[in-house]
Amino acid sequence: AAPCPSVDAAQILKESGGGPSVIALSDPSNDEERDYLVVPSSSSDGKDDCCDIFEVQSLTGPSKYGSFFVGPRVVSDGALRVATRVDPLFFVLAAVEAKAKQQQQQQQAASDPNKSQSAVGGNSKWQPLDQLLADVHPCVRAALRNASNAAQATPEKVLDKQMRHLFQYTDAYGDDLPFYKFDESLARKWLRAKFDRSLGAARASILREKLREDKAKSEA
Repeated sequence: AAPCPSVDAAQILKESGGGPSVIALSDPSNDEERDYLVVPSSSSDGKDDCCDIFEVQSLTGPSKYGSFFVGPRVVSDGALRVATRVDPLFFVLAAVEAKAKQQQQQQQAASDPNKSQSAVGGNSKWQPLDQLLADVHPCVRAALRNASNAAQATPEKVLDKQMRHLFQYTDAYGDDLPFYKFDESLARKWLRAKFDRSLGAARASILREKLREDKAKSEA
């Protein structure tokens, strides 16, 4: 897994000169390190420490020969890069799973190895937000706070709303000290909603393509 740097997101984004930058993160699906595109975005409270994270995929045509003209320069690599926004909660879910597996291994080594627990959140505890996100990359935390697309919402409110997709919430210790606990049923519900939206978008895209083909045939 990619190490979590000690610098904060504001410093990382400042070093990019206000433009996009490339950082190494662990892929939530397989924990392998890969590059992601980070695009700064201004939050609703005027701070510039929020961002969006994009996955970059390379698409090549049927021919290996190709290039692009970029101003006066010729880019010999003819591959097309497509950037797709990644929900930062996927990185949080991967961090929770990694932590749970680590705790499970420690408990099995110290006690009865025949006892089994869930690999995700099997021993969940109430934690403050800073402790909960301690193993999450600063840019992921900044993406969780991105309020640029949320009307009349502060980054803190956006972050709290994001966390409640995966975690139970309590303010028993005061409004200024919220605690969260991972809830596997909430995570499954969130993942199911993601799957249903993706499936619906794929079906709509296939239908639009079929309608275009039918229209082209009728006009031929």
